[in-house]
Amino acid sequence: MTIEQVKEQKNLHLRASEALQIRLQSKDLSGKEKHEIMCQHRLKYGRHPFSCPNCWSYLPVCVCDLVEKQLPQEVPDDGTDNLLQVVVWTHHREWGLTSNTGSILALAIPNYCKLLMKGLPEHDKILEETILQDENCLVVVLWPDQSKRKEGNNKDEDETVPSSIISLDQVKDEIRKNQRRVVLIAVDGTWR
Repeated sequence: MTIEQVKEQKNLHLRASEALQIRLQSKDLSGKEKHEIMCQHRLKYGRHPFSCPNCWSYLPVCVCDLVEKQLPQEVPDDGTDNLLQVVVWTHHREWGLTSNTGSILALAIPNYCKLLMKGLPEHDKILEETILQDENCLVVVLWPDQSKRKEGNNKDEDETVPSSIISLDQVKDEIRKNQRRVVLIAVDGTWR
């Protein structure tokens, strides 16, 4: 990239960000509309003009080639290729961060993984209509078990696991026995 190309890229990103700020100052837009505009801007322009649009790393340290060379991209020919899907549901403040690893997962297993931004209407629609409303699909949200994180967890306390929590073995059984599509949703980001 030449110095002129760097300047142009930087100016393009700056102009887009300035235009975004002007639009967000409008009193005619609702909070939801402003949020959608911010999400669309983040999707189109990213966080930084010199970040890779795929792995979100800075261009000089882009890892896309490393990921593609390390992992086979073929889909298994055993009839289970469409039975497992991973959705990385990313908060808009996390989208494009160079420290975010969800984009690497989407690069590593592109045939099985979708990267969706919470708040972007077309991504929310994909999550709602094609995943959550599919009755033939078992949706599993990956979430840390908060009970294990408490300090001084008393072993005498009731350690029964709620029925809404399932194990990895149960997910594997669901795929193997019922040939039912399983969608693992990894909630990724700054969820407050």
